[in-house]
Amino acid sequence: MERVVKNPFPWSANGISIEVLKPGDARDFGELTAGLDAAGFLESEGTLAPNSGGTAPGAGGEGATEVVIPEDWKSLHHATKKKLAREITGEDPADTAAAEAVIEAEIARRAAAAEAQA
Repeated sequence: MERVVKNPFPWSANGISIEVLKPGDARDFGELTAGLDAAGFLESEGTLAPNSGGTAPGAGGEGATEVVIPEDWKSLHHATKKKLAREITGEDPADTAAAEAVIEAEIARRAAAAEAQA
């Protein structure tokens, strides 16, 4: 059953290629669904994917301000990481691991966008 992404994270369906899923994307996560749901990455069951493909606040959408991610973000206090993730997605991360995944996904998204523009 497909579930809708609530918070961005890197995903590899085949174990080789990685894509950054963003809020509104829908996928069948199979046996990983329960863990992703518990970590706060998925919308509640039954939520439909938006047709607009909207971006989260701060995630580079139209009119959004890009959140500054410090180079040394990995050494930040866990509460600061969670705040940074909240600024990126507009949602509270479930825990520090979820916050770190959001930050890493945003860094990957920005790198992909920069590469596409080059």
